[in-house]
Amino acid sequence: EGEIRQRLPALGWVHSWPMREHFRAALEKAIAGDLSPKEALDEAAQKMNQLLKDYAELYGG
Repeated sequence: EGEIRQRLPALGWVHSWPMREHFRAALEKAIAGDLSPKEALDEAAQKMNQLLKDYAELYGG
């Protein structure tokens, strides 16, 4: 969580389609009752952290 909050402004995450998709999917899972809201957000955070790591590797961050 801390890593995401620190890096999001630098990456301009609001315009990042993959980030929005992970968050949207988490909301849908929580609404459908497939996962608890916490589990859904944790899953989305894990996917977003992986994206951040991939971006850092790609752009040398």
